Amino acid sequence: MTQARLRLPPDMAMLPREQWEKLIYCSNLGLEGSKIADLYFIQQIPQIDIAEEVGLDRKTVSKRLLTARAKIERNYERLFKS
Repeated sequence: MTQARLRLPPDMAMLPREQWEKLIYCSNLGLEGSKIADLYFIQQIPQIDIAEEVGLDRKTVSKRLLTARAKIERNYERLFKS
């Protein structure tokens, strides 16, 4: 089975780690949400492995990543595009 990746705008995909960390922090995702976002967007770990590490169902991780991506994209526009 292939693993679907959340698509990001091309300019976001090329951000350095420090900017990703700032975006995740500023997105107010909470401790668990920040960890999930870090594992997925920065470390590029598959959702199924993240789910196992944090003790959640893969579908729950997927839903949290969709929410995180929306918040991160809003903050990206606010912080780096203004």
